[in-house]
Amino acid sequence: MAYDYGIIGSEIHIDMYDDRLEIVSPGGMYDGRNIQEIDIDDLASVRRNPVIADMFSQLDYMERRGSGLRRIKDFFINESYVEFRSNKHNFFVVMKNQYYNENGKLQQEQEELQRNEQKLQQQEEKLQQNKQANAEVLNNLITDAVKNKTLLFIQEIIEEYGTNNAFDRNDITALVDVTLDRSSQIISLMKKNNLIKKAEGRGKYKFVKDWNKE
Repeated sequence: MAYDYGIIGSEIHIDMYDDRLEIVSPGGMYDGRNIQEIDIDDLASVRRNPVIADMFSQLDYMERRGSGLRRIKDFFINESYVEFRSNKHNFFVVMKNQYYNENGKLQQEQEELQRNEQKLQQQEEKLQQNKQANAEVLNNLITDAVKNKTLLFIQEIIEEYGTNNAFDRNDITALVDVTLDRSSQIISLMKKNNLIKKAEGRGKYKFVKDWNKE
């Protein structure tokens, strides 16, 4: 919102380094003062571009209380990690990496690796649980339905509607050529095994996941 569109050929520069992030925005403070000479906590909000600020506020992309600089400062462990400077031509923001130590190595990298390893382990455990759950569901289906072709009917319904399209017992009746009562039994069986969930519309259902891809 502080960008000065009156400076022809200007643009915002963002430079990333291991130990800091530097942002340079064309246009100094709107009132001509230097930000480094002002207490940010007591800084009043003055908008250079009020129309854009109002539009972004209505779109819920930003607030209209001038809290951006304070929120940036409050994010850091120590205020010394962030620096605001300005002159009549540009506004500068330097945000130092809080995890960059004296040896030039990023502690954050090690922590991130550990978090990624934990995530991978959790995903693998979840995958195994899903496989076991899927196997149990399919076994239940086979036990309850293989003798009267219900499993084949369900397979046809899955192939026809997938997970994005809703269906009801009339759709099943037309698809697999069974009676409405038989379609209701098929729906009950799929509900019992947690294959489907309620969808929008009376008597409509959707598959909770695409079993056809397992």
